[in-house]
Amino acid sequence: MEIVILLAVVTSLISTLIRSCSISPVEHGRLLHDSEEGIISPGATVDVLCDVGYVSQDPHALCNEDGEWGALPTCSKVCVKFSGLSMIRYTYPVPFDSMNGSISFSFSTQADKSSGVLVRLSSQKMRDSDSITVELVEGYLAVTMQLRSRSQNIVAYCHNDVLLNDNLVHQVALTRDNSSLVLSVDNKLISCNYPTGRHFIFSSLRNVQVGHLSTSWDPHYGFKGCITDLLVQGLDLLVLAYSASSSG
Repeated sequence: MEIVILLAVVTSLISTLIRSCSISPVEHGRLLHDSEEGIISPGATVDVLCDVGYVSQDPHALCNEDGEWGALPTCSKVCVKFSGLSMIRYTYPVPFDSMNGSISFSFSTQADKSSGVLVRLSSQKMRDSDSITVELVEGYLAVTMQLRSRSQNIVAYCHNDVLLNDNLVHQVALTRDNSSLVLSVDNKLISCNYPTGRHFIFSSLRNVQVGHLSTSWDPHYGFKGCITDLLVQGLDLLVLAYSASSSG
């Protein structure tokens, strides 16, 4: 009798193991569990913890009775919302490259809010007014580079001719060196007005402002919408800013 019971228990354990779910990797996150063997029993629910800067719409995963996971949660980049009066400020520990650089991000905005600063890079010292500004002007994307330090006054300008305040997600990429500026919107190249024979060598670009300008709270400068995947010189600014605020 004891042998029969033991065999039944072993059979039940083997059946459970066969039908159990193994821990699956989650891109930009991980499943939270206390199983040393990495085995989750059928019917159990585990939570997902996303990396900093990522979020899951449904942070739970169910191990089905057949030993297969239901829909595993996904961790996607946080889309930071701006109200028109909110902003993010961050100062990099060291200045960006004075001659070469890149900015890329995705954004969406409401049709009734057509103007506002998306991203602005500027010099750390007030006396240096070198800057790169990406903004919406009446629904059109505009980029302005100004070099005013070292007794210079050089301006380069790009302007997109397609309205972007349509609630759709748009991708922006900007690359520069000391003698050229390239802008693309939704993978389409946009022509830029760059002064011939002049060179942009910036002075200590370290300050980044997103969504507004700290020097003016005029509603005209406030972006209302959503920004994600903001990379400056290949660094994820939104993740850096979040980490800095969390540790502070």
